[in-house]
Amino acid sequence: MAMFRTLLVLKQLQTRVRRHWVRPVWQNRAEESEYFTAMQLMKNGDESLFHKYYRMSPEIFDMLHSMADEKLSKQWLCRDPISSGERLALTLRYLSSGMPIPDVAMAFRIGIETAREAIHLTCQVLWDVLSPLYMKPPTESEWRDIAA
Repeated sequence: MAMFRTLLVLKQLQTRVRRHWVRPVWQNRAEESEYFTAMQLMKNGDESLFHKYYRMSPEIFDMLHSMADEKLSKQWLCRDPISSGERLALTLRYLSSGMPIPDVAMAFRIGIETAREAIHLTCQVLWDVLSPLYMKPPTESEWRDIAA
């Protein structure tokens, strides 16, 4: 009997009913997100504050965005995807501020797991794009010097 009750409770936990397709707090992302509000104002009017927030100038942000745009873009049919610019801004804000992911996610009006996944993917893309340019592999003679 106790085993049956345990199985019943487990089944109820598995069949959780979703209350929202998109949580109400995330629905106004285009109007309330830091990317669409504060970032655009800083980018177009207060470059020193932009630099303080993202640790780079708007020009460098745009250059980095153009380098990573193709790999960061997602196409969805049923929802508005998080743009590559949002992903990059989210990641840079997380890395530059030291804020916990839930706080950064709330500022950008996206879910915590979505933010975590976007940050992880963006870091990998940035490594893939930038490492060939700035981290040249050692030559054979350099390997020998390292080994000695």
